[in-house]
Amino acid sequence: MARIAPIIKKEQDKLNESELDYVNGLALTYPTTPKGEIPSYLGLSSDGWTSYYVGATWLKEKHRPLVVLPKFDKLDFVRIFADAVNSGVEPQYFSEAYSINFDAPQINAETLNSVLSPLMVSHFLSVVRILIKHGLKRNYIVIEDNLKCKVKGHILLRKNLQKNIINGHAERTLCRYQEYSLDYPENQIIKRALLAAMSMQYSIARKNNELLKIIHTALHEFEEVSSNITPSEVKSIRRDKLHGEYPLAIHLAKQILRRTDFSISEQTSNVHSVPEFAIDMSRIFEFHVLGLLRSRQKEVLFQENAGIMGRCDYLIPSEQLIIDAKYKANYPNKGYDVLREDIREVSGYGRSTCILKKIGIEDGQQPTCIIIYPNGEYKSDEQLQEKEIKKQATPLNGVDNFYTLGVAMPAIE
Repeated sequence: MARIAPIIKKEQDKLNESELDYVNGLALTYPTTPKGEIPSYLGLSSDGWTSYYVGATWLKEKHRPLVVLPKFDKLDFVRIFADAVNSGVEPQYFSEAYSINFDAPQINAETLNSVLSPLMVSHFLSVVRILIKHGLKRNYIVIEDNLKCKVKGHILLRKNLQKNIINGHAERTLCRYQEYSLDYPENQIIKRALLAAMSMQYSIARKNNELLKIIHTALHEFEEVSSNITPSEVKSIRRDKLHGEYPLAIHLAKQILRRTDFSISEQTSNVHSVPEFAIDMSRIFEFHVLGLLRSRQKEVLFQENAGIMGRCDYLIPSEQLIIDAKYKANYPNKGYDVLREDIREVSGYGRSTCILKKIGIEDGQQPTCIIIYPNGEYKSDEQLQEKEIKKQATPLNGVDNFYTLGVAMPAIE
């Protein structure tokens, strides 16, 4: 299929008049998306505004696709995703931050490779780390071997006659036996994906030493495992027989191999294209903030699905802090209506008996609330130099014990 030039926009940007006319001519339907799920068309509204989802999607297959880029031009996704892995984000929650559709035709958006590749690798590694921590599983495998002066398992009579007896090697016996081993297809596909992930990291100009360190550590644990798995063996892996972290690890391994290892995935390579995918940047910002907080504090409680479950994003018991992350650029200049709604939301968390108990505050006492937002700056060095977060925040006029704190996004060096 010939390349189709995409409509390229940034987050929270508006289509121009001709682009909006084109989209309206497609007669798209804008289904309601359940809260917490990635919406259709990267969250594009009917009046032409993009949302805070980055990625590439077909508005209608074989028509012009929509590509949405980050609103921060120099954003270092490699570092953000590495921080997410090191900060201990649960892999399942990581899964909900993005979606990939390999079944749709690929989209010409080479620039998004630098976003998609580190995302896939980081998520995969977050699962592999837990898998290794819990211990790699062993399984019985069937081995055929031509043994010398011994017999093991069953003798393959016909094959032994043809291979050994007729050729004058009576001292050898061709046997088939089972062995309890790490070297079976489920582990082999994970190792193959680890090797592919390492190749992906080396191909990224902004490769991250932390991710490479995790890959090398994982490969050491998989030393007894071969990577010589065939397409038929990949297809034979059944997820319903897997337990623990293995189903998600193998699912992600298959995605990486579909993207990189064409001898396994049976796909065709195109470095200028990406599969249809979407990333929820509000959650990615949550990961970034979590990494910053945990770099300064040993105990940071991360509340997954906070907005959905009526919980704030982070709690720091040692400072009795309630913290929420808001992925809104120029946040202090958004206007009173935006601030008022966010203040009400976060203040509501401060009235929750359950939350107050977690941070050691009795009923009737007033906790300290902080909203953290991206301040539009870029830094490659460490942030939040002060151990106490409150000392770096700015008091919000007219609201007691309420602060805002802008953090810089990690920059491409």
